[in-house]
Amino acid sequence: MRATVSILVLSLTLVACARADRAMDAASATTGKMDDTIKEMKKTNEVVRKQAVQVSLDEMLKPENGKDLDPVPFHIMPFAESFGEYATPDETVKLAYLWIKLINEMPYTGDAADTNAVMAYNLHKLQIFSALESVCGLLPQAKVDQIIANEIDTNGRFAGTAKQVLFLRAYFLNHVMLDASLLSEPLDNVGKLEKAIEYADSIDRIARLPFAKEIGIKITGFKNDMLTIDESITPHYALDIWSNIQGKSSGVVVAPQDLKGDEKANQKLYVDRQLRVQKSLIYIGDMINGWKSKP
Repeated sequence: MRATVSILVLSLTLVACARADRAMDAASATTGKMDDTIKEMKKTNEVVRKQAVQVSLDEMLKPENGKDLDPVPFHIMPFAESFGEYATPDETVKLAYLWIKLINEMPYTGDAADTNAVMAYNLHKLQIFSALESVCGLLPQAKVDQIIANEIDTNGRFAGTAKQVLFLRAYFLNHVMLDASLLSEPLDNVGKLEKAIEYADSIDRIARLPFAKEIGIKITGFKNDMLTIDESITPHYALDIWSNIQGKSSGVVVAPQDLKGDEKANQKLYVDRQLRVQKSLIYIGDMINGWKSKP
């Protein structure tokens, strides 16, 4: 009887083990399929990413998108923003290196007396410059920080180019997003004021870097001396921007408005806007005083 029971227990145990082995094999096969699926998804995502980067590059350099470059490259900016979203920090730095080199070194092979050919040559280079400054200016801050860490902090191959990227970012935010846009009209509401501060903060971060005096760019590749760009981050670069915003902020208007059809709700919105304006103006004043107190 005992022998029979033992044989039965052994049989049940072997059956259980066999089932467990089959379950483990099935789980392993499922895991393998999931891994393969994830790999394929990553490949697909990378293909989509690279396609988005290439489309952005193509669109930025299309002649029809380079007709209106000054003071705002309207037709280029959406594609520059898309490039910044999908391109890696490494791809961005390498693009900057190639494009700056192209602008400075691409020779003019036409007739020097052919005014139209000279204009077309300069316009082509201006479009490349506008595209590059737009990419740098609209690049997400996290990617800017990665460029600093990957190239400048490690004294990498493109450390010099990374500093040019930083200057082009400050240049674009200052001349395009502030001077030619927000500050070209009165800062007559708190939303505009807060946006101006956001752009100025991005510039301020660059101006406060310990190597700020090394941040600049020199573009001399145009067939016109007046198009030469030779600028750098000066000790008063950010101070001038903050002071300009402060001067424009005198037009900020916070007036009671019937927005909600309810007196208490309107009062709450009014008070909230007043506080936002006060906070913004105090912040601007603190930034100005901070720069003025620097040795």
